[in-house]
Amino acid sequence: FPSHDSFLDMSSTSTSGGTLNIKGSWRNYRDDTFFDEAGSRVNWTGTSSQTIVVDGGTKEVFSSMQVNKASGRLISNEDIWIDPLNERGNISVLTLTNGIFDLKTYFKELIIGNRFSGAVTRTGGGVCLEDVQNRSKFTRAIDPAQGSYLFPICRYTTGVLTTNQYLPVTISNLSGGIGSVTLSSYNTPPTNLPLRIVTGK
Repeated sequence: FPSHDSFLDMSSTSTSGGTLNIKGSWRNYRDDTFFDEAGSRVNWTGTSSQTIVVDGGTKEVFSSMQVNKASGRLISNEDIWIDPLNERGNISVLTLTNGIFDLKTYFKELIIGNRFSGAVTRTGGGVCLEDVQNRSKFTRAIDPAQGSYLFPICRYTTGVLTTNQYLPVTISNLSGGIGSVTLSSYNTPPTNLPLRIVTGK
């Protein structure tokens, strides 16, 4: 955002809004209300590390987001909410194509409000949470009628993610009413795989 008074409107009352491709970092000088994202898509495609910062220090809200980075990490300095009110159904998604979405560095939470089981897809990369105090979290809204829910977590690395560093968790065989599942992880010595802690509410 170029100034403290700018307002970015990428919303649409129809099926989808605009697409914003970002090769640099993101800094919102106000708060999440100064980016009207409903129906839009933000693609992170930089070849070096990119950061997400909101001066209000609360959260940033996206409707749909893709991480497609050949190198470097997407580092979030804020909590990230994607479709927090479940308004857009199966068109609001987090797509991981390549590169690491880093929630570990600043101990932040990723929240997927869309209850659609396919609201998170992955062909490459992953979400890094590692923190021994479980301060970095990944939360998905769930609906047992939807089936399985993917949490594409990975090990921390400054290079290209290898196969044995991708450690996904899939939650399935759900019952009961609509709710959410929160996952966090922490790293262990090289002789052991990372342990995961899963909590639901």
